[in-house]
Amino acid sequence: MTERDPLHRCLVCSCEFVHLVETRPISDSDLSALLRCPNCGVHRAGVFSRRALAGLERRRQVGEDELRVQLRRLELGNRVDEIGDFAAALDADAILPEDF
Repeated sequence: MTERDPLHRCLVCSCEFVHLVETRPISDSDLSALLRCPNCGVHRAGVFSRRALAGLERRRQVGEDELRVQLRRLELGNRVDEIGDFAAALDADAILPEDF
């Protein structure tokens, strides 16, 4: 394990979503850290620079933001489909007062 190994990439399965589990200060510039791969569950412990771990955190935040955008798109697509289905049911007189 070296600082040149991308911290966000699992050394076992190459998943790019490795995240920080815990840290402990070692010096002004270094932290002892435990990283975990959500794909295969492998833990990686080591001493990393604060800068490298800050980069890992930034990458995690960008990934989280991208996931939120994708989730919103999926939710919107689902709503559009539900509205279309509801409108079709209304047109077909397939909805009765007792459905509510």
